[in-house]
Order: sequence, then C-alpha cells, then structure tokens
Amino acid sequence: MGGLFPLLKSRPGPPPASREAPPPDVYRFARRLALLLILLGAWYLRAHDPRYSSAFMDESIYVLYGRMFLANQFEAPLDEPLHWSFGWYLWPAMAATADRVGGLVGLREMAAVLGMLAVLALYGFARRVFSPGVGLASAALFALLGPAVFAFRIATRDAGALFFF
Repeated sequence: MGGLFPLLKSRPGPPPASREAPPPDVYRFARRLALLLILLGAWYLRAHDPRYSSAFMDESIYVLYGRMFLANQFEAPLDEPLHWSFGWYLWPAMAATADRVGGLVGLREMAAVLGMLAVLALYGFARRVFSPGVGLASAALFALLGPAVFAFRIATRDAGALFFF
C-alpha cells in the first residue's frame, strides 16, 4: 500500500502567483470616470441641437404661465393657471426665468441639465440601496433610454417632475 500513496501526495512546487487586489482608490477612480462619461453622454443626448423644432404648445404655455405667476397678473382665457399647471408654480416660474435668460434654447438647456442631474440622482439612489455597480448600470440605462431622453429634450413639466421626483 505504501507504493501508490507517495505519488498522490502533493509535492512542493513554486509558490502560486500572488494576485493582489488593486487598491480601493483604483476602483473608486474607475467608477468616477465611468459616471463622468455617463453624465456627459446623458447631457449630450438631451442638450444637442436644442433648435430641432419650434416651441411645443406645452413649452410656450408654461413660459406664459410663469410670466403671469411672476407678474401676479392673470388674463383670460388663461386666468386659471393652477387648473392647467396641475397646481404647480415651480416649473412655470423656472420656465419663465430660463426663457428670459436664453429663450427657447435656454429653456431646453435647463431641461437637459435637469435630465443630467436626474441621472446623477438615480445613480446615487441605486448605489446606496444596492451597490456601486448597480448604480452605474441604472444611470447608464436611464441616460440612454429613449423616453427618458425625450422627456428632458422638451421643456415641459415632465422634466421638472422627473427631476424633483
């Protein structure tokens, strides 16, 4: 019996190659770089060519309501703005301010910035609830999916509602 068992014993050989994990700073840098690229992509998809069409009716009506809110002067047939703006003063006021600063381009760029910040907020939420990898995947999906891109390309109250949600 002694003849076979010495062959089955493990023989000392070279030490296994040491695989040290990269320091956590490398992972943190890679995640931050990936998040930066996702945010830049999200902003580009939402902000490029803001003059692709004329103002939509909802964009113009919210600017008009915002001007009325800020002036505290309501005129018929738009004398009941809370009925049409769903009781929300904030988005019409933001729309009127962005329109005053940059016109339709400024209004749509404000919506695009809110969209990029919504991607960042989604990353932060998913990272805290699940993991950093899930946060990056969630941010990338929200940055690239068509409905999310379109909702922030036009400056309707949907852009503000999604961001503040």
